[in-house]
Amino acid sequence: MYIYTVRPGDTLYQVALRNGIDPQAILAVNSIADPNRLVPGEALIIPVAGGMTTHTVRPGESLWSIAQSEGVPPERLQAANPIPPGALLPGEEVVVPTVTPPARQSVEVNAYVVVAVGELDLPMVTRMVNDLTYISLFDYRYDAAGVITPPPGSAAAAAALRRAGLGPLAVITDFDGTNFSPDLARAVMSDPVRTRAVSNALSVSQAQNLAGVLVDFENMYPADRPQYNTFIRTLTGQLRPAGLLLALAVAPKASDMPDQPWIGAFDYQTLGSLADRVNLMTYEWGWVGGPPRAVAPVNLVEQVVLYALKLMPPEKIWLGIPLYGYDWPLPRREGELAARVSPQGARNLAVERGVDIRYDGLAQSPWFRYTDETGRDHEVWFEDARSILAKFNLIRRYGLRGPSYWTLDTGFTQNWVLQRQYFDVRRFAPAA
Repeated sequence: MYIYTVRPGDTLYQVALRNGIDPQAILAVNSIADPNRLVPGEALIIPVAGGMTTHTVRPGESLWSIAQSEGVPPERLQAANPIPPGALLPGEEVVVPTVTPPARQSVEVNAYVVVAVGELDLPMVTRMVNDLTYISLFDYRYDAAGVITPPPGSAAAAAALRRAGLGPLAVITDFDGTNFSPDLARAVMSDPVRTRAVSNALSVSQAQNLAGVLVDFENMYPADRPQYNTFIRTLTGQLRPAGLLLALAVAPKASDMPDQPWIGAFDYQTLGSLADRVNLMTYEWGWVGGPPRAVAPVNLVEQVVLYALKLMPPEKIWLGIPLYGYDWPLPRREGELAARVSPQGARNLAVERGVDIRYDGLAQSPWFRYTDETGRDHEVWFEDARSILAKFNLIRRYGLRGPSYWTLDTGFTQNWVLQRQYFDVRRFAPAA
């Protein structure tokens, strides 16, 4: 298979005819409901024999010269990369369709679900058992006394996931119902509460027959870095003898910056030595309260990966991948937030508004602008087959443990089609 970028005037029938396949095959792998409405600039997975690699652009290269060096027809390279002549930037990557499919890499796949709002569609998840290893159930909240309140329905969900052959993880947090609380995190990590908090994490895990816990403490005070290290060290000492996995969600950074809010408390080297898995939260550069930009620009994601690899082994790293985007109203107004959109929802919005989808070659992310019915402008950034492939290539290039999705979106078919093309997913193996 390869990725094709729709050009103005394309029809589904024409694209299928050029590739010698049934149009229904294209509809199926791209979750397109209306075959008569393609969006110029959108990425389609074309399910034909072959695969895709990427080529890092060197100074002076063009799509034509890359086609020559890679041995692919220039028109197919152009179709996969709708880049204007002369617009290639050194260091960015272009998709190269190939004759043979790539060798699949063995990975472990984690996906978050927010249990309390009904995101866990158990029948659908159990049908995807071959695509997932762990399901992280968000969120098990601490209070200031170190007591954990599991989300409603979590025990039944964990049992169903176990029966399906998936590993349920408790996402334990310092979320106070409104935000991640640095004061709550400090209380939980301090003596004598720390001992009780660790004991409660173990008790909840055993009571619900979980595979382990994923600690998601965010917005901690940078000065609490030593306390967080001690908390994780103590937790490791309790969970590991019980055969439970300990994963950590850590804020993304390309250097240490120990005094910076949100990221300073995370000591990558120490945490990497203590945890079984480290989930890099490589998303939210474009965030709900900020200006429009890519949620997970690959050029910045790669910087985080390279920094992490200096301090922890690649086989411990889950790469955080967002299965969502944002719709920002413009101009921005004080206190106004972006609306979250799914990849498929963003694509359908472009169809409804009759606008072309653009692609940022450096961030490796699709985006578009439209005007709503009130005359107000909007800018949307989201994920598609091209941006997902760019992130998968980081996992392959650096030998990472696998992807970790925030949050599970079973309807984003392109993601799962590509994952099956590039990876063999390890099945959950319960501790003896």
